[in-house]
Formats: sequence, structure tokens, C-alpha cells
Amino acid sequence: MRRIPLAFVTIAPALCLAQELLTLENAIDIAVRNNPSLQAAFLESKKFDQKIAALRTRLFPNFSVSLYGAQQITPIVFTFDRGLFGTFPGIGPVPGTDTEARAPLRPTGLVNGRIVQPITQIRKIHLNQRLLELSRDLAREQARLQRQDVVRDVRRAYYDIQLAEASRRSIDQAVALYRELEQLTARYLAQQVALPADHLDMQGRLARAEESLATLLDQTATAKERLNQILGRDLLTEYQVAPPAEIAESEDDVSAAAKQAAERSPEVVSARLRIAQAEQDHRVARGNRAPDLSVDYQNLSLLNYNKIIPRTINSVGISLTWEPYDWGRKKHEEAEKTIVVEQARHALRQTETLVQLAVRDAHRKLRQARAQLSLARMDQQTAAESLRVVKNRYAAEAALLKDVLEKQAAFEQSNRAYQQALTTFWGAKADWGRALGEER
Repeated sequence: MRRIPLAFVTIAPALCLAQELLTLENAIDIAVRNNPSLQAAFLESKKFDQKIAALRTRLFPNFSVSLYGAQQITPIVFTFDRGLFGTFPGIGPVPGTDTEARAPLRPTGLVNGRIVQPITQIRKIHLNQRLLELSRDLAREQARLQRQDVVRDVRRAYYDIQLAEASRRSIDQAVALYRELEQLTARYLAQQVALPADHLDMQGRLARAEESLATLLDQTATAKERLNQILGRDLLTEYQVAPPAEIAESEDDVSAAAKQAAERSPEVVSARLRIAQAEQDHRVARGNRAPDLSVDYQNLSLLNYNKIIPRTINSVGISLTWEPYDWGRKKHEEAEKTIVVEQARHALRQTETLVQLAVRDAHRKLRQARAQLSLARMDQQTAAESLRVVKNRYAAEAALLKDVLEKQAAFEQSNRAYQQALTTFWGAKADWGRALGEER
């Protein structure tokens, strides 16, 4: 068994005073700034800003240049029939005979410059831009949901540390008591008014209490590392948590809280955005039936060809792309989008119900946990007073060691019950805050 020196137990609280005092509010602020998963969720929404900016550029003319280089493997032959250009007095037909012009077999190239300005596509671009904006809003709500989860996790981890510190203080009291009883029993043994077995029993209880204290210190260190991980900082950062605040009676209006959560919770807002997203997707599918019309300017340059071939060709025109018959594909795609809209509406109603159910359930659990904690505190105070009385009687040789140990066992049991009730309460408190959508 590990034995903890008394000096360490005495000095440890003093060492904690020199450490950073981390309040719950500060812990939440640090987590909101540094939590890795939360920062990733925030960056996800920023990605859509870049997608929207990229889509907007398609509203403007598109400039493109294509190059093509080749080696001619067959000659390019141009045939000019006799008199192709007419017959002139004093000259005769031009040309006078059938004439051939050949481009030499040498490397050639084509440079095609093109400027395309979309016309009918502008409406489609705006529809898709709105769809991306809804996706960005949905990503922001998901980030808000992640933020609420992180706040809940911070609260739970912080409460775990507070609970471990409170448990340590209780075990410190038990260690001090067992040490005092061990000294008293040793004195009674020397006076031959106690048995050696009693002294050995006290030594064993003291050793087990010290072992429990060492285990609890390890659990506290693990809980602090867990909170550091949630806060996104070095696991070995040392700090001290504030003592638990007094637990006040709650006067929450559960009906108003459930209604407010159903209106503003990220789950409900996300469900509404999914409806708008599905409706916008339906508009995009319907807009795909329209033809694509663009104004098109092209410049074609021919490199290293025969001089007969034009060096540059410029043209301005209108390009039209349309699929007049698609075997009903677009019709079925629109029908699918309509079904998605209906699904999203059903999901919204279900989400609103589930959010209100979660709020009411969390409120009931919090109320039950508060009542159990109040009872456990009274039992703990009663057991502590009974132990104090019997310990004083034992010191005055008016009670047996067995009576002290029975009261000590009852006190330890009341401590465990109180710590369990406190754990349940703080967990219910964190879940209540999450159900209400607290972000602080």
C-alpha cells in the first residue's frame, strides 16, 4: 500500500494556493476560444464564405485561352479552280488554270482566346448562391450546437474536479480521525485497556484511508487533465478550481423554458434551415429546365501555316445549350426535391417535440437531484455529529472502540451518499443548462 506522509497532506493545500485560480466562467471562455473541435466547427462555416465568393465570380465574363501545337503529317492542300476569282478583260480567267496551294509539313499551332458572358445562367447562379448561404447558416447552427456541447462538457469536468476536492477534504478528516484513534488505541494498549487486535485494526483502517486519499489525488489529476484537454491547452497546466457555490432553490418556469428552447435551440433552427434548404434545392432543380444562353467572343490565331490561311479569325455570337427532351429525368428530380421538403417539415415538428421533452425531463431530474442532495446533506450532518459525540466519549473512556468504528462507518457511508448525490446534482445541472441552450 502507498503511504502518504502527513507533511504532504498538510502542505498540499498550501501549494495549491500558488496555482492559477480557474473559475468556471474563465474555463468556459478559454474553451470557446481554444477547443479544437469547436474551432473546427467554426472553420466549417467559414468554408462556405469562400464557396459563395467563388460562385459569385461566375456572374462575370469568363476568360479562357487554349493552345494547341502539332506537327502536320499530311499536307493541307487548297485547290483554286480556273476562273474562281472571275474573268477580266485583257487578263482572262483568274486563275488561268486549276491551281493548288500546299501548306508545308512543319510544326503549327492554334491559339484560341474566348470570352463568355452568361445571360440566363445568372438566375441559376443566384439560386445556387442562396443554397450555399443556407448551407453556411446551417453550419453556423451546427457550430452553435457544438459550442453548447463544449460548455456542458466544461461544466461537467469542472464539477468533477470540485467533487474530487470535496471528497479529498472528507478523506482528510477520516485520515486525521483514524490517526487520532490509532494514537488513543496505542495508549490504551499500553495501559492494557485495549486489545492488540484493536490497535492492528486501527492501523489497517488508517492505511486504507491513506490509500484512498492517494487514489483520489490520482483521480483529481486525471480530471484536471481532462478539463485541460477540453480547454485546448497543455495537459500539465496547473490550476486550482473555485470552491462550489451554494446551491440555491430553483424557480425556473419549465413551460416558458421549454417554449423558448423550442424556438431558439440550434436543433430547431437547423431543422428550419433544412426546410429552406430543401425548398431552395427544389427551385434550383426547376431552374435547370431553362436553356443556357451566353454571349460568346472568340479569337482564333493560326501559327506557322501557309500565308493563304488567315492568321486571325474573330467572331462574336450567341451560344445556346438546351436539352429539349430528357425522358422525364428533370420531372422526377423535381418530384424527389418535393419529397425532401415534406420530410424536412416532418423533421421540424419532431425536433420541436424532442427539444421540449428534453427540457422537461432535464428539469425533473434536476428537481429530483436537488431533493436527494438535501436529504444526503442532512444525513451527513447527523452522522458527523454522532461521530463527534462518540469520539469524545471514547477519549473519556466512556465508550468502546467498537462504537466509534460503527459511527465512523456510518459517517463514511453518509459521505459517499452525499458525494454521489452531489455528482448526480451537478450532472443534472449541466444537462439542464444544455437543454436550455446555454452558451456561457
